[in-house]
Amino acid sequence: MHQNNNASIRKISENLNIAPEVIGKVIDAFEALVNNDPKSIKNKILRQMCSKEYKDAMFAILDDISYKLALQGIDTVRSKIKNENKASSEQDTAEAKNRTANKILIGNYKGGVGKTTSTYQIALALSAEGKKVLLVDLDPQSSLTEICFTVSNEMLGELPDKESLNHILYSQATDSSSVIKADNIIKSTGKLDFIPSDLYSCYGGLDTIAIDYMNNSMDKLLIIRNFMENNELNKQYDYIFFDSPPSDNIITRMAFLYCDYYIIPTKFDRLSARGVKHYIKTIQKVYEKYCTDNNAKKMFGSEPRLIGILETMNKSIIRSDPFKFAFEDHYVFKTIVRHHVRIAEATGRGESPDYHGSKDNDYYLCMLEMIERINKLEGRNK
Repeated sequence: MHQNNNASIRKISENLNIAPEVIGKVIDAFEALVNNDPKSIKNKILRQMCSKEYKDAMFAILDDISYKLALQGIDTVRSKIKNENKASSEQDTAEAKNRTANKILIGNYKGGVGKTTSTYQIALALSAEGKKVLLVDLDPQSSLTEICFTVSNEMLGELPDKESLNHILYSQATDSSSVIKADNIIKSTGKLDFIPSDLYSCYGGLDTIAIDYMNNSMDKLLIIRNFMENNELNKQYDYIFFDSPPSDNIITRMAFLYCDYYIIPTKFDRLSARGVKHYIKTIQKVYEKYCTDNNAKKMFGSEPRLIGILETMNKSIIRSDPFKFAFEDHYVFKTIVRHHVRIAEATGRGESPDYHGSKDNDYYLCMLEMIERINKLEGRNK
């Protein structure tokens, strides 16, 4: 392979400190996207990459290739979804009665890895495909809530005390017989529904409530589950996402036990690799500790399963192989979320980051891969 350009490939490899096989794959990928005279196009690329602007050219080519390949993948999956929806349309009414939301926790004990951004953007991508999504903000800092309020033109400081997750947790912790209705608590951006956490709540922040009013007894661990089930929220949504803070307390454990799946967003570096493994072990230990009998297992269901480890905030597009290998026992998303300023800016506005004038972006691809991964875990892949 690449017999006519081995010298050029070696030069690029040395200049960019990128493995020759990676350069080869880039060229192969680009060739696969063109229909006319791929050889001349390949040689043109090689000349560009050997010039003094080789680095900019390299990243421009990689970005263009990843985008075009992404669109091809999206078109394929969209076509499949459309066909499946058409084939199953006669069963829609019956399935709606039995619908149970996919409950997914997004977390990592390491801060600054894009947990809230990932939660919001994956949910937004699902909404674009017609899915009904509920977000639950478990973070005392209320970052996800602030993003959602930006869209709905509301202010966190003006949220009534009885219309937040804080109210649910405090009321149930101090009086387990109290009945909390979801009507006034669930808010909407128009595209996504969400349960806000309130940094300014009269009951205190979520971390304060966890410390002052709760213990690890079973009745406390069931608070989130009971609220969801009593209000039949699991039947009203296709997906429920929990944005988890970088901490382990009674509230995050409630979510661990209630969820079906979890995703771990992370940077790919040495410290993050250790943190990811610790996070996985913690979830396993929490389930083993509290689901020791059939009654507990019946209430919480089976142990939450890892959908995958999602690389975020990647500045080079090329994955660092040593850290990918560090997760070899677990599924790693093929999609890489790039470190673009526009992702942060768009999320701050409550919008999707538009690449190349379309809605298709890294998180949209992540959403499609997540669906495929869930189907595989559930044995639904054909």
